[in-house]
Amino acid sequence: MSSKHSLEDSIRIIREAMEQRGLSYQKIGDEIDEPANKLSVAVRCSSGSTQRAIERRVRVAEALGLDPYQVWDEVYLTRIERIREKGYKYGVKPFSKLSEGEWDELPPRMRVRALLKEHKLSLQDLAARVGVTYRQLTAAIYGHKEADDIRKKISEELHHPHSDLWPDIYGSKKDERQPLVERAANSSDMDKFFGFGDLTS
Repeated sequence: MSSKHSLEDSIRIIREAMEQRGLSYQKIGDEIDEPANKLSVAVRCSSGSTQRAIERRVRVAEALGLDPYQVWDEVYLTRIERIREKGYKYGVKPFSKLSEGEWDELPPRMRVRALLKEHKLSLQDLAARVGVTYRQLTAAIYGHKEADDIRKKISEELHHPHSDLWPDIYGSKKDERQPLVERAANSSDMDKFFGFGDLTS
């Protein structure tokens, strides 16, 4: 059975196991023939749903003598193809086209992309609006723990609560959700989001 740990819980479990065994990502990487930086990213990022990212999470846990499914919730061990098989162009549909169930299955990166697609914005557009570099923006989206301010600015620009974009970090508050059509009707500011080409693919 899969665990119900948040991403922060999973990272803590891995870190504590590494400390107890006197191991680093470099040592683990040398042992399993994987780049240390890739292992670190696979463990820390909430959006990595590719087969390679999942394989690295599993191999890190096993190298530490842990059961991967007791370290990570199932969503972090599920291939992104599961999403694509449902017919989402470029891996995700616009936010207004998603059911609540489909939304709940998406990892944070894909939730941001659904909103970007809805607003016809690219990641580069969003970085410019938030006032950060592309690298800082993606680090925040991936769940970097020191990027709270950036994540809150992202949620403001996308008119969506940050607790619902990163539920593992802030705790999901579904009652804060408001259908996009209602937000559009209630806010004249939404007009500025339209007219851009869809560059999110």
